[in-house]
Amino acid sequence: MIENALDILKEAVQRYFRMARYGRLPKGFYLWRLTGARGWSIAHEAAKYGSLPKDFELWDLADHSGQTVAHVAAMYGHLPKGFDQWRLADATGWTVAHQAALSETLPQDFSQWDLADHHGGTVAHVAAHVGCLPEDFNLWHLADHRGWTVADEAAVRKLSGEDRSVLDRSWMYGLH
Repeated sequence: MIENALDILKEAVQRYFRMARYGRLPKGFYLWRLTGARGWSIAHEAAKYGSLPKDFELWDLADHSGQTVAHVAAMYGHLPKGFDQWRLADATGWTVAHQAALSETLPQDFSQWDLADHHGGTVAHVAAHVGCLPEDFNLWHLADHRGWTVADEAAVRKLSGEDRSVLDRSWMYGLH
């Protein structure tokens, strides 16, 4: 009997995941915290597929690794216009802004380039790595804990092009 009830519950949760994936959750849905084995929630799934409602507020809901719903939305380009919780971070200090820079989904008016992870790697370092710093960027001196500056990262990108040879320091930021 209990085994059957657990199977029914698992099937219901899986159904919600499928509904989130296809943007078919019912109006007024509120069970965003339902999770799978790794803590990946219905909200994470909806963020991945761009199906969160406009009034969604649980951006800080995190899975077991600390990845928030906002991180997932940033990764897939689904953060809402006016999003301002750039400081939300996972267990390594990797912020939503770092993820948006890596995914090249930062808004044009972004200005918090000095947000840093636990190694001192800033959002600007990540943006330099992927080549999406704005033309008027002027914080080239920002350095991580080892002294590697945004200018260093930009120079490596320019020198090595797409071939990230021995000059590549992106491993410091978890980019590989």
